[in-house]
Order: sequence, then C-alpha cells, then structure tokens
Amino acid sequence: MRPFGLALMQRRSSAAAFTPASLALTGWWEDYAGTTWVGKASAGTSGGRTLVAAPALDAPVVGTALNGHGTASFDGTNHVLTIASALSTFVGASAGSGAFLARSAVAGDADPGGATRYQGSAVVCDAPSSGYFHVGSNNGGTYGSIFNGSYKSSIGAGATQTTWVLGQVRWNGTTISARRNGGAWHGPISCGAIDVVTGDLYVGNGFGADKYSGLMGAILLTDQYLSDATFDSILAYYRSFSGEALT
Repeated sequence: MRPFGLALMQRRSSAAAFTPASLALTGWWEDYAGTTWVGKASAGTSGGRTLVAAPALDAPVVGTALNGHGTASFDGTNHVLTIASALSTFVGASAGSGAFLARSAVAGDADPGGATRYQGSAVVCDAPSSGYFHVGSNNGGTYGSIFNGSYKSSIGAGATQTTWVLGQVRWNGTTISARRNGGAWHGPISCGAIDVVTGDLYVGNGFGADKYSGLMGAILLTDQYLSDATFDSILAYYRSFSGEALT
C-alpha cells in the first residue's frame, strides 16, 4: 500500500500536468518574441498558425515579461496582428470557445452595454470591416459578442482589467456566456449562430478603428464548446504560467 502522503502528491502532480496542448485547439499563442506570433502545437490544428502585422500597421513590441514569458505590447493605435485565414478556421458559427490572458492599459474603459460592446477594443475579432464576432475586455468585465441579425453579448464581471485577467468565452449556436478569471459565468444569453465567419482573424482590433491598448500574454481558440471543468483546468494552468492570482 502506498503511503497516503505519496498518493496525495501523485494526484497533485497529475492534476498539475494539464496543459492546453492536450486540447484540440485551432489557435494557441504564448511567449511573444516580437514581429510575428507563432502558433503553438496542440491536439488540434494550432501549430504553426502565425500571426503577422496587419496591412499598413505594425506588429506589437515585446512587453514586460510575465513570470519569464514574453508578452505582446499593443499601443492602441498602430499595433494589430492578423492571419490570412477566415474566422471559420478557428471557431464554428455554431460552436466555439476562447480564452485570453491580458492586462489593459486603459483604466477608464467603461462597458457600453450589450448592444454596442462590439465598438470596444476587442482582443480577438473577425475582419474590422465585418464585425460579426468580438471577444474583448473592458472595466465591466470580459465579453463575447456575436452578430446574428443583431448583436448579442455576454459579459463576465470580475477584477479590473488593468490587472492581469484571464477572459473566457464560449457559445453553442443557441447561447453565449463569458467569465473573467474564476468568477461566475454570465448568462447564458440567447444568441444564435454567427451570421458570417469568412472574415480574417484579427488580434488587437475591434470593429472599425477601435484598437487594443495593453499587454497580451496568451490567446487560445477552439471550434468546440468547452466544459466548466476544462475552463477550470485552463485557469489553473494560466495561474501557474503567469504567477498571477487571476481571482
């Protein structure tokens, strides 16, 4: 029989071994090193999907390291990343999930309300001229917005965005929900499927001219609707990764 202490240590070691690499991710970016952001490999298709500077704009500079990991520093004006792949490459119109580790530089970014959150400086969106899909952050919380005849949005409240936060969003073709760090899931809010998923993926640009200002440490996307337990594992992973409480 194994000593109780050894068995407990082994269980803890097993739990700590989770990484997003075990998930079927369609996009996963960590450890930004400048100029381009190379996609990390997972059980899905995320490996090698590289984000580059958007046309006529610049790639973010390397920001302050986060627990030894490289971050991307966006200036809110000229720094935007993209990839010449349609949104449908990363998420489904009727199912998907995403998470991002970020710290905004904007302290007074009030939440404009559900119908107009797409006007904010999204962390991830489809082509800025399209505006059918937005995942972002403001001082009201972490939000996800989908256009299905009109805008439907969920926002998960939590810690101020000028600290490091892990934003999480998921939808299933019927509802959308969001949370910040380990807070309660907001919603679910009725939404339907995303009307159009043909626009290229952008990072750091919202609808039109709105751009993100702050640091990003990680982004992950999948075309699957992830469970509470999986998101809890992702949160635990990024608490260790970042060295931040994310509460």
